Amino acid sequence: MPEEMSIEWQTVIGNAANEYANAIAQTSDGGFIVGGISTEAAPIGSQSYVLKFDAKGNLEWDLRYTGSGEEQILSLNESADQNGYIFLSSNVKDGKNNFLVTKIDLDSTILWSESYGNPGDIGTFLIPAAAGGYILCGTTADTGNSGSDAFVIKLSESGTVEWKQTYDGGADDGAYSIDNTLDGNYIFAGYSNSAINTGSSKDGWIVKISQDGQTLWQQIVGGSGNDIINNIHQTNDGGFILAGETDSSDINNTEYLSDPNGSKDGWITKLNETGDFSWSLVIGGENIDTLRSVIQQEDGIYIATGTTFSIEIPGTKPHEQEGSGYGDIWVMKLSDERHLVWQKCYGSTGNEHAGAILIDADGSLILAGGSGLPNGDVAKDNGSSDVWLLSLK
Repeated sequence: MPEEMSIEWQTVIGNAANEYANAIAQTSDGGFIVGGISTEAAPIGSQSYVLKFDAKGNLEWDLRYTGSGEEQILSLNESADQNGYIFLSSNVKDGKNNFLVTKIDLDSTILWSESYGNPGDIGTFLIPAAAGGYILCGTTADTGNSGSDAFVIKLSESGTVEWKQTYDGGADDGAYSIDNTLDGNYIFAGYSNSAINTGSSKDGWIVKISQDGQTLWQQIVGGSGNDIINNIHQTNDGGFILAGETDSSDINNTEYLSDPNGSKDGWITKLNETGDFSWSLVIGGENIDTLRSVIQQEDGIYIATGTTFSIEIPGTKPHEQEGSGYGDIWVMKLSDERHLVWQKCYGSTGNEHAGAILIDADGSLILAGGSGLPNGDVAKDNGSSDVWLLSLK
């Protein structure tokens, strides 16, 4: 197996509170914008933050937003006009979910912030729409009748709702990721446990929709267990690559590189451009392993990242025994025929968390997540869990 990537540089940001990153995007100046959660505001609740870094991981500024409940940023990007940044954040107050979309300028001043959901709705992923403005997805509140539904909202550049659609399979359905498609439409993915799913557990659910939100086609993938898609992207050949998690041992046309005793494994699936199943790979160890995001390089290689709790995964693994309760950031490369090129975990004796990944202009991988203790791969800590930004090359 080829030599794995090494840490080129890293940045650890935090204070006495627990902090970690959920999302990262590259900015037009070559730097990075990172969003996540901090418990600094407790006992009032957690707060969301945006951190701006230059191309070498040096912190330029940070914005912290404390609302009336538990806040965290789940998705963020440079704005479509490149004059600021836009992010989607969750809010939990009195046990009820809601979400906000906020636009800030290049100096972190808030330009506007709007709530678009009903009480109990969960926004999960937001991107600039190829047609202009923004497109976001999420999961509605459980009505108690037909369960939750997936939803997609199209916003203008100024945040005005252009259209909103819900997608109901008859029971519990949700959307975790959305992408533009090469033909000008959109595709979202998540899970379904409804009439379109012939089993009794959650399966991966992929739905392609038109520019105005009408369903073009949908696909169910998975086995007899619980199968969830966390991330979807269109690939160079016009198909789609999916990353998620599964505890099924019987997914059709799937190569299993996992321990049969494992409780949950990482899951990569490839569909062709019309949504037909191409191949699937399940990978993991004896403990919980999940994949959160996947991207494709120009040469066709896929890079996936997530969190592993299994000591079998190669890399810096200073935990003394299985089941220690501590995770590490997990990175792997795959060929287009589901061949594992390499995999490695990065961590300490503390708990590490994978947020998101991108490919830098020089080919480096930039990872954002959370770090635990100052040993192993982690250079330092600031008293608790911290934001951990890594460049791998």
